[in-house]
Amino acid sequence: MPVVYPSSVNSTTNARSRTVSKDEPWSRDQPRLAVDRPLDSIEASWYYRSGNGRRCNRNRRQDTEVGPRMNTADFDTHVENINRDGYTVLPGMLTRDECDAAQAELVRLSADKDRGGLECLFNKARVFERVYQIPDLLCVIRHFLGPDAILSTTDGSILEPGKGGGGLHADGALTGHLQPSSQAAADSALRITSHAMGLNTIFCISDFNLTNGATRLMPGSHACESIEIPQTASDQARIAVAERGSTIVFNTNTWHGPSENRSTQNRYAVLATWRRSWEKAPYEMSRIVNPDVLERAGDEGGVMFGVEMLPPYLERWQWDQDGRAKAGVRRSQARLATVRNGRPPPTTG
Repeated sequence: MPVVYPSSVNSTTNARSRTVSKDEPWSRDQPRLAVDRPLDSIEASWYYRSGNGRRCNRNRRQDTEVGPRMNTADFDTHVENINRDGYTVLPGMLTRDECDAAQAELVRLSADKDRGGLECLFNKARVFERVYQIPDLLCVIRHFLGPDAILSTTDGSILEPGKGGGGLHADGALTGHLQPSSQAAADSALRITSHAMGLNTIFCISDFNLTNGATRLMPGSHACESIEIPQTASDQARIAVAERGSTIVFNTNTWHGPSENRSTQNRYAVLATWRRSWEKAPYEMSRIVNPDVLERAGDEGGVMFGVEMLPPYLERWQWDQDGRAKAGVRRSQARLATVRNGRPPPTTG
């Protein structure tokens, strides 16, 4: 049973069991987010823009379903945990078979880890496309980062026995708001805490327990304005214990780090970071994503991989009323990005 320290999140008993048909938009057999069938009343209230799932219905009734599995009581609990502690654990995001497949792919790709084998995993195996196809998870992410949140990274993590431990850190120092070269004198060594700038998601491909290198997080540290992390923070950090298939979601400001792997087995995980659409990410996803991966993501792919966030390269009349490039321009930009990267453009659109 997943546990979040110091407060327990026990959503397993409340999560609804449901058989997923391969014809549904969140199908694991045919992963695609674009909806191609009529929606029932619950689904229609959750999905946005004809079922594209860009935002959750904020006028939910208590104990109604907001996704295929999560009810509103669970959703509110996870939001409260993130607001208070800076993190939460969502159980059952991946199946056992998906975890088995992901672990096998991580082992295969780790042979080339020194040349980026464990980076941008969505391009390297279909199972890793699941990290942005789970409606329950997207509902939580978009609650904090908005309906146009973008995927920032998708990396693999294999923590060997004897590795891990050490200090804590916050994310955003590479290209985010904690980047040293972006710190202005007027900032007074303070960071942005009024809003969530990003969320990290850790997919537990192994069980996360007290001995195998599970992630440690300091509760409430996401609200600390100081960029400097006090030496006492490590002593106050708590290990997030979670069953295999769970996903740990935390504010990128939350001080965190791996605990030491004192077991005899590798600890496997997939890390996917999400940011606000206007933040600079470590990768230019619109250029990196393979055309077939982008096509399988459906209409959502243009949002999550940042294609819709590319500014129009001609004039303002090409913008739609929401301040984004019009659909035809977005398709042209996607084609241009793939051609610049030495790949053929998508065949659809």
